[in-house]
Order: sequence, then C-alpha cells, then structure tokens
Amino acid sequence: MKSLAVAIFALMLAASCASSTRAPGAPRTVALDREFELRIGEEARLDNGRVNVTFASLINDSRCPGNVTCIHEGNAEIELIVTGDEGQKRLSLNTNRRMAQNERYGLYRIALTQLVPYPRTDRPTQEEDYGATLVITRG
Repeated sequence: MKSLAVAIFALMLAASCASSTRAPGAPRTVALDREFELRIGEEARLDNGRVNVTFASLINDSRCPGNVTCIHEGNAEIELIVTGDEGQKRLSLNTNRRMAQNERYGLYRIALTQLVPYPRTDRPTQEEDYGATLVITRG
C-alpha cells in the first residue's frame, strides 16, 4: 500500500512538472512591475495575455567596449514588437539615458533597464548572445 502511494505521488509530481514547462518558442508568462530578460526572438506574455512583447532585433550597438577608454559612451538600440488591445506596435529602446529608454503602449510603459553582454574588443558578440532586461508597468 505504501509503495502504491509513493507511485501515485511520483506520477502527480511528474505531471505537474510537465504542465509547467513551455514549448520551445512559446511565449513565457512574466509579471508586471518585475524585471525579466528576453533574448532575440523570444516572446513574453503578461497581464493575463493582454500584452505580448517580442525582442525582435538589435538595431545597433555602438557602446564603448568595456576593455577600452572612450570619450563617448555610445548607445545600443533594440527593437521590440508589442501586440495587444492597441494592435501591433514596434518600439525602439536605447541604453543611452539621453535617448528613449522607455515607451508607452496603451496603458503600459515598457522600459529597457539593461542589455547584455557589454561589448569588448577582444571577443565579438553574436546577435544570439544579446539579452534585454525589461520591466513593464501599468499606468
């Protein structure tokens, strides 16, 4: 009897783990007001599916490499595709504080808080290496 209970528990545990995994390429659910990271091509869903955000592309990365000294900090710019009640909108967000680091989409504000990796002269960065840390708030 005890082994039957253990077997049932193991099956229930396995089923709950399987249901919590997402298919490759499927949007992942993220929470409002919390930072999350997207890689190029990844999509996030939030606010009960009302808004989807996709990290579409790296437009450019002219930030000063971390292993040299520059007189200008440079900028990295990414493109997001946001879909929801307001339709589809392309947003351009920047790492440089003098440029747009956040944009509105309907009731939401989408902000880029970090883009990694930081460029270096001793190793090239591939596009698939980039991860954008975002936070989305309402209001």
